[in-house]
Amino acid sequence: MNKLSFDKSNIEWLLTLGYVYIQTHKFSKALTVLKLVLVMRKNHPEALKLMSFAYFESGQCDRAFSSIKRWLQLPGSSRGEASVMFLLQARVLLRLKRKDLAKKCLMKHVALIAEEERVLEHNRKNRALTRTEGAAQ
Repeated sequence: MNKLSFDKSNIEWLLTLGYVYIQTHKFSKALTVLKLVLVMRKNHPEALKLMSFAYFESGQCDRAFSSIKRWLQLPGSSRGEASVMFLLQARVLLRLKRKDLAKKCLMKHVALIAEEERVLEHNRKNRALTRTEGAAQ
């Protein structure tokens, strides 16, 4: 009979475990697991994102802000992901009584959503045009 083994170097497994801990409000355990991921991969985007949520939900807003800032500096994030992080950053800033900066983050969040909607609409129109041209041939 094979035993189920846990590979501490399996980053995907650790991220899943961190996510489950967050969903079950075990933020301290989530942060421990996610910090381990960051030891293995310094700027792992998913670990930083999950840590930001865990810090925020556990009331550690300064650390949440730092994790969000670190995540936002990483290359390659989608507009949708960045939008979510700006929204979280606004919530963190509101808790830190920084309404001026929170407002700017909310504006970035809304701008990214609007930009994403424009791109989606443009893609829908292109698909419709392609179908129309294909039917005409």
